[in-house]
Amino acid sequence: ESMVLEDRSTTTEENLLNTQALLPDARMVVVTSTYHALRAATLTEQLGIPAQVIGAKTASWFVPAGFLREFVAVVMMYRRANLLVWAGVSVVWLLFVGALFVISDMQQEVVDAAAASRSLRSF
Repeated sequence: ESMVLEDRSTTTEENLLNTQALLPDARMVVVTSTYHALRAATLTEQLGIPAQVIGAKTASWFVPAGFLREFVAVVMMYRRANLLVWAGVSVVWLLFVGALFVISDMQQEVVDAAAASRSLRSF
């Protein structure tokens, strides 16, 4: 009697919004798969929905695929932040590699100068 089934949504976000529309003043308990609980909880906070998220037991054979799916979903959920971090790390890496090339080129100049100095002394 106290449960309401929302069956029109196709995504977690739609499900949360449609359920909130069905129960505007109720405090929700969202029950989902263990691997999906983190993203569901993040969505409830982002949408401003006062809800408690509980992860239900998931079949052990499905957990690896479920966690992989959720990893990709979370990366896509925060794609702008992930792209900025990736770009920042790439720039730092390129600067580091560039500095190594400059240092190795300087090292070669020192070696060449030392060899030239030795050859001049032998005359």
